[in-house]
Amino acid sequence: MVRSEWDAASLIAQGKLVRLLPQWRLAAAPIVALVPTRKGTPARVRLFLDAARAAMDPTPWRP
Repeated sequence: MVRSEWDAASLIAQGKLVRLLPQWRLAAAPIVALVPTRKGTPARVRLFLDAARAAMDPTPWRP
């Protein structure tokens, strides 16, 4: 079964899931935000994207 790292991280930390093949990794899957255009993006959208980017660095679900 494949689950996203952010979705399974707390279950792994609690010992409810265990890694069976720790040497095996999936390719990274980026988080994307779709906006109509970069030109003329409203300030509130830019602020949200900046806040989302900051919230993901460092990756919050990794110890």
